Amino acid sequence: MEFENLKDKLDYLYFKFANEEFIKADPIQFVYKFEERSDKEIAGFVASILAQGKRENLIPKISQVLFQIMRGEPYNYIKNFDIEKERGNIQSFRYFGYHLITGEDLGFIFLHLSSIIRKYGSIGELIYEVSKKNSHSKSVREILIDFVSEFFSGVHSKIPRKISALVPSPANGSACKRLNMFLRWMVRKDRVDVGLWHQIVPTSKLIIPLDFHVAKISRELNLTQRKQNDWITAEEITEKLKMFDSEDPVKYDIALFGLGIERKKFKNRENDI
Repeated sequence: MEFENLKDKLDYLYFKFANEEFIKADPIQFVYKFEERSDKEIAGFVASILAQGKRENLIPKISQVLFQIMRGEPYNYIKNFDIEKERGNIQSFRYFGYHLITGEDLGFIFLHLSSIIRKYGSIGELIYEVSKKNSHSKSVREILIDFVSEFFSGVHSKIPRKISALVPSPANGSACKRLNMFLRWMVRKDRVDVGLWHQIVPTSKLIIPLDFHVAKISRELNLTQRKQNDWITAEEITEKLKMFDSEDPVKYDIALFGLGIERKKFKNRENDI
C-alpha cells in the first residue's frame, strides 16, 4: 500500500494493530487479567519490568510471578510482602532475558514496591504525587526521576547494578524503555492501553519506549539519526512524532511495532519464493 506521507503510513499501522489481537501477544495482557485497579497497577509494573527478551519466553515467566508466586493476588501479596517468609517461594525463579533475573532480584524489587504501597497506598498515588510536583515539566522525565528516587529511597547502600537496570532513572541517561512502556499502558486509553492514569499524566508528556528495534526503525524513518539508544534519543523521536499528533505521540509506538511485523512478513514471503 502506498502512502502520501509518513503520518498517513503510521496512522494506518496504528489503527491496524491497536486491537485485541495485539493484547493477546503482548505483556499488557496481564493488566487485563485483573478486575481491581490496585491489582492492575501491580500486574502492569511487574509485567513491564520483566518484559525483556522474546515474547514466547517472557509471557510464561510473567504468568509464573503473578499467578504462582503472587497466587493471583498481586496487590495483597506486595502489601503484605515479607521477604523472610517468601524467600522459599521465590528462590527458584530464574529468567534470562537480556540478563539473568533471579528470585533474589524479584525479592529486592518486591521489598521496595511493598514500601511504596505501605506509604502511598498504590503505585498510582505515588505517580499522582510526583506528577503534581512536576506539573510544569515538558515530559515524564522528572516524574520518572522522582518515582525511581522514591522507589529506592529506603536503600542506604549502593543499589546493585542489575536492579538499577530493571528500574532505571532518566537522570542516568537511560532510555527507561520498560518504565515508559508501563506509563504508556497506564496513561493512554484506547483499544490496547488501559488508561487508569489518564487524568494524572497528560499523554502529551509520554516518551516513546525505546529499544533496539524501535531505534532501528526510527533511524530508517529519519525520526532520529543519533546512534545511542538513550533518553535523549527517545525524546528526539517523540518530538518528531509530535509533528503527527502533538497530544498523543506515543500511540505511534504501536505503529512502529506494526511496521516491524509488516517487514518481517514481507521478508518471509521473499524467502518463500
